Amino acid sequence: MSYNRLGESYGEDDHSHSPMMNPHQMNNRSPSPGRPLNAYQLSDVSYGPQERLHMPSSDLLAEQPTYSVERLPNSYGHNEAYEQHHQQSYPGYEYSVDPEAHHDAYYTQPYQPTVTPHDDYDLGQYPEHQHQPSYSDDRIPMLQQDNPFGPDPYSDEYQVEEPADGHTPSPAPIRRWKTVKEVQLFNGNLVLDCPIAPKLLNQVPHAEPPGRDEFTHMRYSAATCDPNDFFEERFTLRQKLFAKPRHTELFIVVTMYNEDDFLFARTLIGVFKNIEHMCSRTHSKTWGKDAWKKIVVCVISDGRAKINPRTRAVLAALGVYQDGIAKQQVNGKDVTAHIYEYTTQIALELKGTQVQIKGRSAVPVQMIFCLKEKNQKKINSHRWFFQAFGRVLDPNICVLLDAGTKPGKDSIYRLWKAFDVEPMCGGACGEIKVMLSHGKKLLNPLVAGQNFEYKLSNILDKPMESAFGFISVLPGAFSAYRFVALQNDKNGQGPLERYFLGEKMHGANAGIFTANMYLAEDRILCFEIVTKRNCRWLLQYVKSSTGETDVPDQMAEFILQRRRWLNGSFFAAVYAIAHFYQIWRSDHSAVRKFALLIEFFYQTINMLFAWFGIGNFFLVFHILTTYLGQKDLLSTTGKVLGVVFEWLYLATLVTCFVLALGNRPGGSNKFYMTMVYFWIGIMIYLAFACIFVTVKSIQTEVQQDGFTFTDLFTNSTFFTIIVSLGSTYVMWFVASIIFLDPWHMFTSFIQYILLTPTYINVLNIYAFCNTHDITWGTKGDDKAEKLPSANLKPGGKVDVDIPQDDGDLNAQYDSELAKFASKPPKEVQVISEEERQADYYKGFRSAVVLAWVFCNFALGAVVLSAAGLDRFDQSDSTSQDSNKRSTIYMAVVLWSVAGLSIFKFIGALWYLVVRMIKPDPNYSERESNSDTETLWSAVSEQKTRRKIDLSVLPLLLLGMTVFQLDRMNIASALTGGFGKDIHIDQSTVNLGNQLMFLGIIVLEIPSNLILQKIGPDKWIPAQVLAFGTIATFQIFLRNRTGFLVVRSLLGLAEAGYIPASLYTLSTWYEKTELAKRVGIFFFGMFGGNAMSPLLGAGILKLDGKHGLKGWQWIFLIEGIFTITTAILILLLLPQSPSNPRPYLLKRGVISFSPEDRDILLTRTSRREGESESESEIESESETASKTTLPRQHINPTSKKPSSTTAAGPISSWPPASSQPGVH
Repeated sequence: MSYNRLGESYGEDDHSHSPMMNPHQMNNRSPSPGRPLNAYQLSDVSYGPQERLHMPSSDLLAEQPTYSVERLPNSYGHNEAYEQHHQQSYPGYEYSVDPEAHHDAYYTQPYQPTVTPHDDYDLGQYPEHQHQPSYSDDRIPMLQQDNPFGPDPYSDEYQVEEPADGHTPSPAPIRRWKTVKEVQLFNGNLVLDCPIAPKLLNQVPHAEPPGRDEFTHMRYSAATCDPNDFFEERFTLRQKLFAKPRHTELFIVVTMYNEDDFLFARTLIGVFKNIEHMCSRTHSKTWGKDAWKKIVVCVISDGRAKINPRTRAVLAALGVYQDGIAKQQVNGKDVTAHIYEYTTQIALELKGTQVQIKGRSAVPVQMIFCLKEKNQKKINSHRWFFQAFGRVLDPNICVLLDAGTKPGKDSIYRLWKAFDVEPMCGGACGEIKVMLSHGKKLLNPLVAGQNFEYKLSNILDKPMESAFGFISVLPGAFSAYRFVALQNDKNGQGPLERYFLGEKMHGANAGIFTANMYLAEDRILCFEIVTKRNCRWLLQYVKSSTGETDVPDQMAEFILQRRRWLNGSFFAAVYAIAHFYQIWRSDHSAVRKFALLIEFFYQTINMLFAWFGIGNFFLVFHILTTYLGQKDLLSTTGKVLGVVFEWLYLATLVTCFVLALGNRPGGSNKFYMTMVYFWIGIMIYLAFACIFVTVKSIQTEVQQDGFTFTDLFTNSTFFTIIVSLGSTYVMWFVASIIFLDPWHMFTSFIQYILLTPTYINVLNIYAFCNTHDITWGTKGDDKAEKLPSANLKPGGKVDVDIPQDDGDLNAQYDSELAKFASKPPKEVQVISEEERQADYYKGFRSAVVLAWVFCNFALGAVVLSAAGLDRFDQSDSTSQDSNKRSTIYMAVVLWSVAGLSIFKFIGALWYLVVRMIKPDPNYSERESNSDTETLWSAVSEQKTRRKIDLSVLPLLLLGMTVFQLDRMNIASALTGGFGKDIHIDQSTVNLGNQLMFLGIIVLEIPSNLILQKIGPDKWIPAQVLAFGTIATFQIFLRNRTGFLVVRSLLGLAEAGYIPASLYTLSTWYEKTELAKRVGIFFFGMFGGNAMSPLLGAGILKLDGKHGLKGWQWIFLIEGIFTITTAILILLLLPQSPSNPRPYLLKRGVISFSPEDRDILLTRTSRREGESESESEIESESETASKTTLPRQHINPTSKKPSSTTAAGPISSWPPASSQPGVH
């Protein structure tokens, strides 16, 4: 017998319903071998006994409400005869009630159903019957051949009864539940005993009427509390309501979310077979014929809106669920879970993918179906199992199963046996096997790879950890725990407390590390059991216990599953390693603690290798492929292949990161599948490199003289490879053969090897890039259909809706059977348009990012000779070539940056120029308000002004630019050795510049006088030609005297250019237009200053060409450019507004029409009239800074200087005549 901690026997203990944990009283159970009494202390009981329930003196149930279809013919004995025999007890039935004790809860007298011709069922088809005698001997069958309820289920086959009228009941929703009954609350809670449909009842043995048992009624409880308060809120379960409460040795839970009927039935069939096996062990002290009474199967569904309707229908077919009974609220409290209890005798079978009712099962099965109202994740389902139902039933061993996992026919028994043999076993797990459908699924490489992975874990990892006594994880899909080992101490601290913290670790208050850790909360539970304070629980692996489960067969699904597994296991492992010291609080022996320390050290090393997995795999790949490039191997071919594969390797790795950070696996399936195929190719090449290098190493050793076997191990390359291969692949074969399970090495080994890079790169990268995602992959809770509420009435009663008759029950049962009678429709995953569009956008973004990253990576690799390009050139000049490439690259980048900056600067200047000459939008308004009568439109005048802007202004601007170039090029010439060649120093240069400015001052006024005599169209090009010629002749300078003379002449030649240009502008533009044009004109000075050093730097590179030095080339080139500019000005500059054509040409590039000439003359007259009126009203001091009319003669002694004299020194320009809105 396995160790348990039950107290005194039921019926004798004053607190027979309290979950005792006193190991010193072992009544009804014999202790297991060893020292069980040291494993648990009474002080660890953190909760007190439940309040004693009232129990009848006979072998009856405690009073609780029920509803029934009383006084109806053929309502399995509940007619008038029921009242006549209410005082009779039925000792043959463990589950019975006293109807008189709560007679009013059944019905209100008199009750007669209304039968119409349209009813589906004729109640008269169920004949009256006589009561059979009670059976005190369980060996006597309950039913005889003349049983009025139909065929004997012990001897007859399962039959589906047809109605008397021959019509098949409609599976449509039942609409006849219109009878409302008042029901008394049970201990303040809504608990109902609901009769089973006669069609179901007739197939199984059950109590003879008027008796009741666990087969005739289904019990419904509406839980309105948290799982932790289930016990305190006086909720109980059927096993505790028998006069002699049943002890639960084995408590099995099947958790499900939205699994279909096939997956659920597959699990349930496996559980039923295990119960049959335990009932068949007639020589066992624990099990035997009535072993089913010690086993309870609990099905917990996570959310009423999430449960699959077909799965719910299977539960209804078993009798453990009835539709239409559940309530949304009870007395204003929201229902948190709907609990259905029934002992079913119906068996299931699978035919293809369809679930069918097999008929009566070999043994009954006590079932609890907990339908949670909301979707609150699997860990909350386990909280209902352990903290709610576990506290009531007080089981010895708890078995955890996921819907879809099929336990072997005796796997659950073998798990239980591990606890029975080892009293210190706190938890155990079996072998999780991949469901291969007789090998068909092995054709899918992904399934085959997972099959090998599972097998390897069950052959190497789990046995090794079991030998130490600590298994890092007992899989929640199939594992078992000793209930007492899970309990918290009197302070509320312990394994369950740490385990259920995970339910709270997904909100805003959870740290990201803790939230990720609790994605693998079963690892935390294992750690807490082994390190439990003052205890010495161990965890074991049971090889003979197996459970089959489906694995993902699509890459997207596989990636999402492993994201949670990898993140949870990694952070949980970090937690366990960081808290290894907690083993010292346990009661393990010193030897065991030392062994556990060794295991923790091993796990630390494993975790480090997992952390550096990506880098290690790349380094191995790089080293092996580099070996292939050696001359005695593949030489150049190996080098080329190595570089190509290395580039593709890194590119695919970057792709993994980009997709993991921004894309949904389901929306990027093509990307991921492409990467999988590439990683398979990488692994094939890597395997080839490994084998080829090994073979070549052996051949090299064999060809040498004096070869011995020991020489193989002196070759470091061969020795390293042979050791690594022998310690992995060879050891896998040996271990598989030792465990007598080698077939996966032949069916799945190659697939697993080829998928290894995918496991290391794709899965790990996606997992770590999504550590922020702490979800379990479930969607938000859908809102379920609202249920009716039960409100408390005076007297502690509530109203409930019940079926009118047995016809309602049968029709409802038939409708549930019809839901899974046909093959399930093929599920087609429908992607919403919004999700599809989001995937498209993310895919496009990823493609752009990848293209951007790869291009930049390629640039860096080419310039720096990275990514293996240096393998092709082993000469000494490699480093020199690399430096040369780097120098060229820097030059290209820097000059490109400079060019782009200059281009942007010129563009900005052009924008400013265009903006300055752009017509004023308010100009036409000002003209329309003018008193001057015009014969043209404002648009015509704007066109004329635009012609001036394109003919006069650019030429003067160009002249100003060359003016500044010839003045400033001396600085560039000095850089090129000009001062050294003509023997001058900096003081001489400064003196020459002073003489140049002196010449400008001396000749400025005479230059203006000459301008008035000959006109700007002749004088301006003459000046530009003069200072261009003088600047050009600087190439002949040889001494200090020549330098000073030339600089003086240059000043005299440049003296009148700026005043002449400004005078010319004033003759063409009005005052409101002039300021902008003057600003543009002076941009030439700034442009010349900016261009001079750049041009000088470029021209100096001509040093020595044709016998000229660099500074001579500067003067020559810039001087010729100035002379050319003078010729252009002479040819293109218009003479005056009255004669707007060039001096030498009959027609310029920009021609002025007669209308343009009239506009120009009118503008001149208007400008002269404005100047005269201003002269009359302005004071002498104010007019001193004003410009006079353009055609005024220059009088140097006048107190009203003209516009040209105002510009005398450059610093006195521009005239103070600007107005708001100036162009």
